Amino acid sequence: MRGLWEFCGRVRSQRTYLEALRALLRDDQELPEASRAELFAQKLPEYDDRQATLAYTDEEMQAIMTRVRGDVRRARDRVRAGRALLERFRAGEIPEDSSDFELGELLDHFDRIGDLPRYPSGRVTFAASRCGGATGIGPRLCLTVPEMTAFALLLTALTTENFGTVAAWPAVHYRPDGGFADGGVALVEAVKPRRGPDREHMVTALEDLPPGLSDLLQSTDDLPLFRSPTRVYQLLLELTDVPRRHGGHTLALSGFTPRPTSSKPPWPQGVRASYIGKWAVRHGFPTGEAPPGGPPPVEARRIRQTGIEHNRRPVAQTRRTMNDYYLKRSPEVQRESRTVVGDVLRAEVGKARARRQIPVITAALVDKARTDRRPPAPGGRVPGPGQGPVLHARGHAEGHRAERRPERGAGRREGVTGRRTRTQRGPGPYRDRTVTRTGTGPRRARLRAAGVAVACPAHFAAAPSQTPVNLGRPRYGAPAGPPVEEHPFMDYQPIPRTPDAFQQPVAPEEIAAICRRTFGSGTQVTAAVELGGGMYNTTLRVHVSGEDRPVILRVAPQPHKQFRSERALMRNEFATLPYLAPIAPLMPRLIAADFTHEVIGRDVMVQTLLDGVPAADQLGTYPRSSWPGFFRQLGEVARTVHAVRGPNFGPVAGPGCTTWSEALAASFTDIATDLDAAGLDVTDLRKVADLVDQHRATFDEITEPRLLSGDFWTINCLMDASAPVPALSGVIDFDRTLWGDPAADWTIRMAKAKPDEREAFWETYGPQDQSDAATWRSKIYEARHLGAVRLERHRLGNREGVRHSYESMAAILTAAA
Repeated sequence: MRGLWEFCGRVRSQRTYLEALRALLRDDQELPEASRAELFAQKLPEYDDRQATLAYTDEEMQAIMTRVRGDVRRARDRVRAGRALLERFRAGEIPEDSSDFELGELLDHFDRIGDLPRYPSGRVTFAASRCGGATGIGPRLCLTVPEMTAFALLLTALTTENFGTVAAWPAVHYRPDGGFADGGVALVEAVKPRRGPDREHMVTALEDLPPGLSDLLQSTDDLPLFRSPTRVYQLLLELTDVPRRHGGHTLALSGFTPRPTSSKPPWPQGVRASYIGKWAVRHGFPTGEAPPGGPPPVEARRIRQTGIEHNRRPVAQTRRTMNDYYLKRSPEVQRESRTVVGDVLRAEVGKARARRQIPVITAALVDKARTDRRPPAPGGRVPGPGQGPVLHARGHAEGHRAERRPERGAGRREGVTGRRTRTQRGPGPYRDRTVTRTGTGPRRARLRAAGVAVACPAHFAAAPSQTPVNLGRPRYGAPAGPPVEEHPFMDYQPIPRTPDAFQQPVAPEEIAAICRRTFGSGTQVTAAVELGGGMYNTTLRVHVSGEDRPVILRVAPQPHKQFRSERALMRNEFATLPYLAPIAPLMPRLIAADFTHEVIGRDVMVQTLLDGVPAADQLGTYPRSSWPGFFRQLGEVARTVHAVRGPNFGPVAGPGCTTWSEALAASFTDIATDLDAAGLDVTDLRKVADLVDQHRATFDEITEPRLLSGDFWTINCLMDASAPVPALSGVIDFDRTLWGDPAADWTIRMAKAKPDEREAFWETYGPQDQSDAATWRSKIYEARHLGAVRLERHRLGNREGVRHSYESMAAILTAAA
């Protein structure tokens, strides 16, 4: 019977018991047929219509955790104050005529004996009664039962362990770091009987709070404490030293009961789940159904469910159990899953529809091809003897636009020629091609009779004798020349640009050559998608065969197109990478950099792909009340970057300057030179440069070069799209870094731009220098930013923005004069 009991898993319902019993006896040869028939004829009871364990909303969880943290803080402050008073008493620092002397004496007696001083009759002394008796003295050195419950709830939320498991944690633990690190990891031996006799003992690693729970459970103060289960556990051990010593306890949760009874010993250890209801009532939470619009009931299982849904990491369970039991039953996870699957399916359907669009060569275009005897474009293939001119796939090259009709079939019969056409998404400058697949018989004869030479690329050829020819004109003004290498298996999706655009695409054969140099000669590129958002480098997400994840390919502008003030920015970022080590977990990893210009005449950098979505797009999906938390994260990153010290002033890649004024003057000179070459008036900018020269001593008060990000703000941040509150997950594009005064950084300028949620930036970054010299320097820094902005607006053709920059610069000159 014991084996049967263990096999049934100590089930609690009749249905599961019968199911387990049938599974056990199904193939038992000794079971009589009558008994077998009776066992399987029994109708199984219906499942209980019990509601699944639902996670708390963010607001509900915050309401509970606010009360929990309040209890923990008050207990910490009270016990530490009592211990501080006791230490002062024992050190003789309290005068005998002080009111604290009597209390210190009572605390000393309680700490040593574990009881209050009493008369022979057993009653506490008058002095002890005057100080509150056991109720007034014991809690000054010990936790109460409600506070023990609060600690257990907090650790349950932080670790997502079972409440009962946390309540039974021992005080003895192991610190791999020897206990010297602040926080760190603590290994605690725990017991979870539900796992079975062979697996009930386990070791729990207490470490800093996972990212998925940090914003949900943290508070505005005591941030390190409430982000770290290790610190909470260490605080618990600190506050329970006296009750563990006098009660002879081994558990971490230990306290003092002022009014002990037969069922309530004076030194309780551990807490029960029933204590949660009493704790909830003390803090105004209901114990049954939540009233409409009121606070929710406090349940340990819902707290754990909330943590698991936010963390999505198995704790004392397998990943399968977490997915199939905890996450599968969550309505929120189900909604997220449907959204994700729906988005992916819609995206794939959109791709399929886009690829099935077929350019149709109209009858008018065929008639024009019969009469137009102009030779093909230079570099194109000349028709052979007896053939007519090449029929260009893009009709708009000849003044016509091919009609586009979505088709699901292999092609569409054209009414005049009777042939089939389809679009080949090919490589290089000849991306979209209309490929005419011809056969034998009347169709081919009619096509030849029209005097049209039909092109058929080699990988679509019907016979080896057919020769491919170039179709259409090169995209983006690519130079004419011999036919380029075909890449039939690359899904190439560039951003359409004009030939004179500053950012230029990278041809598929160039992408393939870069990847072969980076990953090996046998590398195949399956897809290359150009990413928007940036305004300087050309950035692509490239899928390479043999790599688990796509990589990011960044290609700098052609050297002759770069401004003097923006020259070799990619090389500047490359030189900065070692100095960005403090924020390395947020940055992409560098795979390769190629500045030789042997493969392509532009600087190249290959990096890992970061998870996340652009913050500029994602932040607006959250309520504005949650934005300050994101800007606090930006302030922390900026402070970390600005704390890095450098060898000199100026761009990280050089040239370096010995003083900050020299570097600043050089920057103004470069920007003014670029604007002058662009035909813009630079009188105002040169006046600012003169001010820099006249006030060199004011700028040279900055004697220690610090690292400036140059361009760090929301546009260069990635966010965790699954986080319940705005969470920074990555930072990119540090190509404009320089050594100088942190107040001159673009980040500081953006943080001061508006009096809105971004003001939370300063809570983590720290206070600004409000001196007169710093205030005056900030005006010059703003002028430098405006000069760079004017240059970028000119490059983008934003004439109104260029005009507005002159008005802003005039205001700065007036203020700085």
